[in-house]
Amino acid sequence: MNISQKTSISTLMHQINKDQFTILVDHALLQDLELKRTALESSLKNLRLPFLKQLLGSKNQASFYACEEDALNTSFEVAFSYAMNTPRSDGLSGHAHLAYLTQIKQSAVQVDSTVQETSPLSNDPLGYAMVHLCHWRVGGGQVIMNTASPLDVEKSEAFRKKLEPLFMSEGIELLPYRNDTWIARSKHFRNLPSASFNKVMNDNVLPWLIGSPLKNAANTNHDLQASIQILRRLQSEVQMVLYDQSASTPAPGSFNSIWFSGTGDLPKGWESVGLLSPVENSEVALYDHQDSQILCLHGLTQHFQNFELDSWCAYFEELDQVIFKTFLQKPNTQIILCGSNGFKVWEPQEATLLYRVFRTLREKIFGPIDTLELLT
Repeated sequence: MNISQKTSISTLMHQINKDQFTILVDHALLQDLELKRTALESSLKNLRLPFLKQLLGSKNQASFYACEEDALNTSFEVAFSYAMNTPRSDGLSGHAHLAYLTQIKQSAVQVDSTVQETSPLSNDPLGYAMVHLCHWRVGGGQVIMNTASPLDVEKSEAFRKKLEPLFMSEGIELLPYRNDTWIARSKHFRNLPSASFNKVMNDNVLPWLIGSPLKNAANTNHDLQASIQILRRLQSEVQMVLYDQSASTPAPGSFNSIWFSGTGDLPKGWESVGLLSPVENSEVALYDHQDSQILCLHGLTQHFQNFELDSWCAYFEELDQVIFKTFLQKPNTQIILCGSNGFKVWEPQEATLLYRVFRTLREKIFGPIDTLELLT
């Protein structure tokens, strides 16, 4: 986390002004790492999270909510719905629709009548999807998805405009969003389940493709077959365009494919959600919703996906200093830590007298809770 990011977070702190407040941290749990416990203990022995531990020490024991390994949504998406107190359907997170809505709300430009007529605030008849720019590599009979090398604003927009006619030919509007992600809008995405980008990262893409029944039975809706075929063909055509436009051997890790995710209608009640942080900030997002606010922290994600445990630890320690230290003065904060197999929730209520006594006795017998136990 660099100085500018810290400054950005400090600025957001002044906008946190509601009693119901949740901190939701993506990829904060390590229960899904295929490492021996001794290896984890070695890596985490120097990890210092004093303020997080102090904050959690004022609450009751965490509740753990398991997520199915083959679920299309990540535990973060499930936890976000939990924090919003809204129902969820696997593969239909609604996050692309939410991204479009919050972008429109933040936009200072005058939208045209077409956008107004089909805006999320007027029963939009279209569906939405995030279009992630990614790198696919072939090896061992599998196609593995990895994060693509970063693109700047100019290159991202140039690629979007180059691919825009291809999308439009299939009735899909392709809209700018972030350097590594666009938003697609079309009838083809209505009620169409999709696997989360982070769920598929570093995995074989084939079982997770839209319409594949190998990971989730939700994909077997025969009414969606026409749209599924169009999107599969579009994905292949995008790969061909990117391959043909390369005059030389592509750089390692360069963007050579796309991934659709975040589909599903906007859940009831999300129409009032506002994004108080900049749209382009992919690591920190502060959502405002009626009487509550949710601070989503994604900075650990890339370190985790790249298996950079030392960098992951360093970033977590910065979160402890910048975020959790601040909220020691706000003990009624709900804390949610996510891993790929589920998430832990510490509710905002202060610990009961009975639990404080139990915790004191436990610490006298076994010592204070260690970091590995907290994060697994």
